Amino acid sequence: VFFFFEDSLKTHKTAALCGTHGLGTSSVVTEFAYLNEGNYKNIFFIRAVGAEFDIFIGEIVNDLQFPTDAQTTPAQKLQMFQHLNHSDI
Repeated sequence: VFFFFEDSLKTHKTAALCGTHGLGTSSVVTEFAYLNEGNYKNIFFIRAVGAEFDIFIGEIVNDLQFPTDAQTTPAQKLQMFQHLNHSDI
């Protein structure tokens, strides 16, 4: 699994793991992050279950103090988050 993460990160600057609840996907991602904390500037673990995805992205954008207001849409917050792949945060 880690090989596929590495390959995807080198090629696309992003990687995702999905699976049914209870199969250990959270454990795999947590282990990857622990083993690679010095290799990447940012590692985010985002639960993407239905509408929760927008909520988690919004929380990360707010925690990183991106300029937002009540009119900022989930799509705009996602664009801000995706900008992290090309920034120096």
